[in-house]
Amino acid sequence: MKCPECQFDNREGAKFCSECGHKFELSCPECGNSIRVSSKFCDGCGYNLTVPSEPTPKELFFDDKLNRIQRYLPKGLF
Repeated sequence: MKCPECQFDNREGAKFCSECGHKFELSCPECGNSIRVSSKFCDGCGYNLTVPSEPTPKELFFDDKLNRIQRYLPKGLF
């Protein structure tokens, strides 16, 4: 099994790369099942692992929300 990080040729069934320590198993974002790095679909739920996941929207603080609103208001209104 070739390491996707450093291309070192590891033994089949290894969980970590012997050369760089890269972890070969990840968790499915849909069901949490353990999957290999090279997997295209989860073998537990069939989730397509090649589709990039959407970033979680950052929660804004009150001051950040207020600053964004004020940018669109006419000067002197607020």
